[in-house]
Amino acid sequence: MTQAVCYLEIGSNTDRETNLAFARQRLCDEFAECSFSPVLCTQAVGMNHSCSFLNQTVRIVTDREPLEIKRILKQIEAEAGRTPEEKLREIIRLDIDLLIYNGNVVKPQDLLRDFVRQGLDFFGAVV
Repeated sequence: MTQAVCYLEIGSNTDRETNLAFARQRLCDEFAECSFSPVLCTQAVGMNHSCSFLNQTVRIVTDREPLEIKRILKQIEAEAGRTPEEKLREIIRLDIDLLIYNGNVVKPQDLLRDFVRQGLDFFGAVV
């Protein structure tokens, strides 16, 4: 099967360092080739909660299809304790999004965010 280059974004506004470290470890467990941008501290967008986020861009190479990748990402979020109830209270233990799959933009609205652009620029990703 063909190897796909993918970019993910991870973020947390609760126990941020611990949750990002957990995400990095789990992503490395699931995907043989993982690399990480520097961590950025960002302000929440569209939330009343004033707690800032830590965000990081991840580059993976995988033979998995997008739906399987998304399933794995949701599983890792759940393992970190993310629940729909907490999201309603603007507590985001861990959020992991598939941004780009093999050159195809999956979440175009996320590419408008400065911290996402910075993370992609770190890898020299062309969008």
